[in-house]
Amino acid sequence: MNTGIRIGLIGGILAVSLSGAGTFKENIKEPGNAFAGAYAEEAESDFFVRKIEDSSFNVQGTADSDISGRETANAAAVVKKIDGKWYYLLDGKIQKCGWATVGGKKYYFNKTTGAALTGVRTISGYTYVFGASDAVMKKSCYYKNAAGLRFYLLSNGRAAKGLYTYTTGGAEYISYFNGDGTVKVSELWKMDDEKWYYFKSNGNAAVGGRFKTADGKVLYANADGTLIHKGWTTIGGKKYYFSKNNSSAFLGIKTISGYTYYFDKNGVLQTDLYYQTDDGLQYYFKSNGRAAVGAATYKNKAGTTVISFFNGDGTIIKEGFGESDGKLYYLKASGYAATDSLFKLPADGKYYLAGKDGVISRDGLKWYNSELYYFDTVTGAASVGIKSVNGDYYVFGKDGKAYRNQVRHEGEKYFKLDENGVAQAGFIESGDYLIFCNKNGTIKKDCIFTYQGKTYCASASGIIRRTGYFKYNISDTEYKLFYFDETTGAAITGFKIGTFLGVEGRGMFFDPKEATGYRTGFQNYNGATYILDKRGVAQAGFYSDDENKKLYYCNEQNYKLVKGQTKFTFANVEFPMNTDGSLEYLQAKALSTDKNSVVLAIGFTQMYKPVIKNAAPLGTDLSEVNGYTCTAFIGHVYYNAGINIGLQDIVPTCIKKGFAMND
Repeated sequence: MNTGIRIGLIGGILAVSLSGAGTFKENIKEPGNAFAGAYAEEAESDFFVRKIEDSSFNVQGTADSDISGRETANAAAVVKKIDGKWYYLLDGKIQKCGWATVGGKKYYFNKTTGAALTGVRTISGYTYVFGASDAVMKKSCYYKNAAGLRFYLLSNGRAAKGLYTYTTGGAEYISYFNGDGTVKVSELWKMDDEKWYYFKSNGNAAVGGRFKTADGKVLYANADGTLIHKGWTTIGGKKYYFSKNNSSAFLGIKTISGYTYYFDKNGVLQTDLYYQTDDGLQYYFKSNGRAAVGAATYKNKAGTTVISFFNGDGTIIKEGFGESDGKLYYLKASGYAATDSLFKLPADGKYYLAGKDGVISRDGLKWYNSELYYFDTVTGAASVGIKSVNGDYYVFGKDGKAYRNQVRHEGEKYFKLDENGVAQAGFIESGDYLIFCNKNGTIKKDCIFTYQGKTYCASASGIIRRTGYFKYNISDTEYKLFYFDETTGAAITGFKIGTFLGVEGRGMFFDPKEATGYRTGFQNYNGATYILDKRGVAQAGFYSDDENKKLYYCNEQNYKLVKGQTKFTFANVEFPMNTDGSLEYLQAKALSTDKNSVVLAIGFTQMYKPVIKNAAPLGTDLSEVNGYTCTAFIGHVYYNAGINIGLQDIVPTCIKKGFAMND
């Protein structure tokens, strides 16, 4: 029973016509042709035709154009079944008229036998369906016979060709009718650029959901049967990519706009997934679905969190380095990055440090497990040997560890390393020798240098002099005198007695800050005063200060100026003493008998021709002065410690008890 009919045509207005070519006999296909079996009882069902979706079928005219006038209201006009066939009787006579409308129903009566056609028939090039039980032409309905032939019949009864939505058995379907009893089956069909359909094996278009074709394609149909075919699409929170060429969802590994993606067997985009193909290609698909290029952290098949470096083409780095986003990784033979470890590469014998995140340290100086390393800022390799960092020097062993709290001898260089491994400038004991190393490991050689406010001398071989007195030749005519401490090697600033300038027992006051290396004149040191001549030689015995007309006396053993007394006695002569140690020689007086009188002093001042050449030696008893010149006159007198410093114009003087002393 027909419940309703709506017919539409995409692209134009449908007009039907029965016009055709040839005779009636030629254009009526009998049983045994392509519609064999069409006479079997058809399975009629309720149907509802919604629309016609194809314009490929185009006819003109009306269905009754070739049988006009044949319909009659004559009461004698009947369609009657005789011997199992239907005939059109008019006034009791069988009509052999072809098309005829009787009682508002259409038939086709054989023009030779008059028998009404039943089943599927082709008339004048058009296909029609006539009821097997009543021979009435079917129209505006979906029809399927027992042989499986399927038609959609227009309002003029002709089998349509095209896409139609219809209702049968209470359900709505979409099919594409070829017009010859067949429909598209297991076929993807493009109606136009906007509409694609897929007809299943039963000829019905897939609607409302995802499905898979017999050849493995995954498609997604809308409720109206049209397929999604415009690239990226999100359905139910899941992403798909549908081909713009055939509407099929991408499956497996695909490249889209230069990026690689992986879609599962249902076409769903996979994210946060490690995937290995059957042929061993490996990928990691990130949260956006794109295949990672570079380092990625993921869980492997064993459920272990690992890091790999993906090239993006299915290959991963093994036994090598990979860098991405400015971070360096080392991938082991397993393809997993080294993590949280210090490891040695057999290839170069160097050590590297991988963090918990797998990133190779390129931090320069870095402490690890209480040891200091230097990891190259480019390669990440731990430095070995001498390394300069921001002006500081370090020495690293073959294991990359910095040497600390020790002295290292590297080739011709020496390093004095502190607790942090930083090389410090300073002295190093090397066997019986002392050397001085700079921060950069070089040692001082053949030079005078100052360190921590003290002066030292390094020989040509770098040995620090600890030899005491040393004459340093600045040039052929210039020199500087030093006294280097026998233990520390530091040039002392102070008074020393020794063999100086070739004379044993001399006293000198050394000072490395002086251009000559020694001091002259009056010098105080450790509570004592010394008098030094212009050569720096300390005076012993009497010394006259010609400029100030003062007389002093220095100890003959330690060269200290005698002072701190009110009077001073020498050779039985007593001198009043001033607080500065100077002697009031004009008030000197003899304290003993003549026989104890001795020559007080022999002295010379000013460079003039001598008057006296025969002075008595110091300490000569007066009883033994025969042959010597002696006078009671005292001039500017001093004691010269036995050193003949020149011939001068002051006469020698000898003193006897009771002599008057006049200036």
